[in-house]
Amino acid sequence: IGEKQAEEFPDQEEEPDSELLETFRDEANELLEEIESLLGNLPGERLSADMVQQLRRYLHTIKGSSRLVEQDQIGDLSHAVESMLINAESQEAIDQEQVYKLARESVDLLTTQVESINGEDVPSADELITSLQELDLAGLSSTQEEDETDAQADQEVAIQEITTADESTVGEMVEPEEHDEEQG
Repeated sequence: IGEKQAEEFPDQEEEPDSELLETFRDEANELLEEIESLLGNLPGERLSADMVQQLRRYLHTIKGSSRLVEQDQIGDLSHAVESMLINAESQEAIDQEQVYKLARESVDLLTTQVESINGEDVPSADELITSLQELDLAGLSSTQEEDETDAQADQEVAIQEITTADESTVGEMVEPEEHDEEQG
């Protein structure tokens, strides 16, 4: 009975089946080729919403599939690139050239990682993931700083307008009195 249960419920620690890994590798390579094709339009072209959506879809698929075959390094890097693209699309403050550079580095490393399956250890992406996250933070903080600066400038303009309006009103109030004194 114990052996039959072990066959029906394989141990969670067991390595993914080599055929499944091979299928993942083939599909991931196809998706990475599609990503390469999209990135071929950059850096001369700004990231369009359609391009980002396609890149995110491919990366999301790689991320999900890699987790199914217990390739967490690949999943983590795919997730970090996907997050960077989401922020790059939504924030004008992020440097598009830096996005392109990090996307290229990420695709190159993802390709190396995918090719490493069934062979050597999958290379770590920790440093690159940190760079991707730092770009997100830099973009977010510059956007917040710009918003604060814009708000402060708007406030200063409003104060200046109020001050000018008050001076005009005071001037109008003083002028009639002076005019009355000259006539008297």
